[in-house]
Amino acid sequence: MKKLIAIAMALLILCTLTVNVLGATDAFKTIVVDKNITYIDDATTQDKGGSGKPIQYVEGYGCGYSSLNDIVVFKDLDFGKNGAKACSMKFGYAGSTETTLSVFIDDYKGTPAAKLAIKNTGGWDIKSVTKNTDFDIKVPGGIHTIYFQFTNDQSGSISEITFVEGDPVVETTTAAPAATKPAAPQTFDILSVISVAAVTSAASLAVISKKKK
Repeated sequence: MKKLIAIAMALLILCTLTVNVLGATDAFKTIVVDKNITYIDDATTQDKGGSGKPIQYVEGYGCGYSSLNDIVVFKDLDFGKNGAKACSMKFGYAGSTETTLSVFIDDYKGTPAAKLAIKNTGGWDIKSVTKNTDFDIKVPGGIHTIYFQFTNDQSGSISEITFVEGDPVVETTTAAPAATKPAAPQTFDILSVISVAAVTSAASLAVISKKKK
């Protein structure tokens, strides 16, 4: 019965892992920002870059009305075995200063994996962007959720992202330590034992003989 329960649990875990892998998005293919992308809006900062509106999908722009603390979420991206070493992002910004973002892996309340400061890209909409914004970021292999958070009062439009695969992971195998041979059990020379016994016996007889005399 215990074996059947163990087998059933193993199959359940395997099915869960399979579903997760099948549902993940390839991080190395261009991911277009559309209505299916998730956003996290800070309602208290909509006047700091967002024109008083919550961050949302806007046709021709990607994400629109971004403001301070707003986040664009890319869920369940599959980074394969090698992970990623960089990202190429199509980003629109037409301000006179620069807009800043922080990029997080799996937890947007943790330490940023990358920080960006982007100057005027030629326009806000997708068609005005003539050059992608490229930056280094180290993402481990496996499935991860990536967060792009706006960190100042300047807005900007993310319309698509593509990650660059990391260098192949080299698997190193540690050689098992050489097996030590068990010490050979201590043996005694049977002849030596017999000789010692004989000498001892002879000495005993000599002592007995003397006592009798």
